[in-house]
Amino acid sequence: MLLLEIVGIVASAFVGASHAVRARADLFGVVVAAIVTAIGGGLLRDVLLGIHPSTVLTTWWYAAVSTAVAVLVFSLYPRLTGLRLSVEFGDALGLAAFSLAGAARAVEHGLPIHLAGLIGMVNGVGGGMLRDMMLGRVPFVLREEIYALPAMGGSLLFASGIAPEAAVAGLIVGVRMAAVVFKWKLPTGRTERRLPESDLERTMRIPRYTPTHDQTVVLRRVPPPHNPPRRVA
Repeated sequence: MLLLEIVGIVASAFVGASHAVRARADLFGVVVAAIVTAIGGGLLRDVLLGIHPSTVLTTWWYAAVSTAVAVLVFSLYPRLTGLRLSVEFGDALGLAAFSLAGAARAVEHGLPIHLAGLIGMVNGVGGGMLRDMMLGRVPFVLREEIYALPAMGGSLLFASGIAPEAAVAGLIVGVRMAAVVFKWKLPTGRTERRLPESDLERTMRIPRYTPTHDQTVVLRRVPPPHNPPRRVA
């Protein structure tokens, strides 16, 4: 579990830093995005379980490793753009590690199986959701390839004791990578008008009101109507 956790921290920090660089954040913003992506899910897990202080805040090397990865990505990002599939695989490993860690922690606190599955999913996808909201985007897990479902299913299997840890981790990674390669997506709602979106950056834009005419109010003095005098016959 420790090895998967290390891989998950590194991969999550790499993905978070890459998204921040694409969003044209400065170095501080890239570091914050990397740390949030790496530890955000664990922080949400501990809040839901009532753990204080959170273990992700007391484990010093989480933030240290995330910062180092963020600085590396910020410095070498143009040379790292061709590693998408490798990053997705590392992110899938991190998803598996964080999901199983969250489910295990929930079982230790005596939660039933369905709640342990929910906690595991939150631990797996929470960091990415916080990162996307921080960057002003629709969360990745709500609009892209299947991501949260394998985390939820794997957490349920692990919490119920049906399958061992290694098998569940392999299942989560396999389903996630298959979704990436084959573009598996859930159905989306249909709208009458589709807003223009970029393939790389899908952000939530607030429409701005642009007046179509001059709204300056000019007060003019209107002369009284002219009533000519009537002639008396």
